[in-house]
Amino acid sequence: MALFTVGIILAGYQVKINRLVLSLVSLKNMVQPALVWISLLAPGYTNPLVGEAVLTAATPMITLIAILGVRYRLAETEAASAVFLSFAGSLVTLGLFIALTGGQPLDMHNSLNGTR
Repeated sequence: MALFTVGIILAGYQVKINRLVLSLVSLKNMVQPALVWISLLAPGYTNPLVGEAVLTAATPMITLIAILGVRYRLAETEAASAVFLSFAGSLVTLGLFIALTGGQPLDMHNSLNGTR
């Protein structure tokens, strides 16, 4: 439902690319996962914890940002643009962080049975 709502919001606003939007997207899609990765590797954590935490941090912005922007009439265009570009950029950044963290495909059969 939230994605549908953001789609309606984006239809009403033109995607705007400026310094604020690019800063928000790069902070969320690149800087935050990198900081999580570094902060977990420093004390010696390893996969699968590191990979899972980094990929969780690399997920796109939550759609609530655009909804709240419209609701409170505060930077509506920038909020909607940041969410859109975050989702679009995550197609690249998620793949990049999967590769960098040595992501392995999840074996659902063995995970469900409690074996590896």
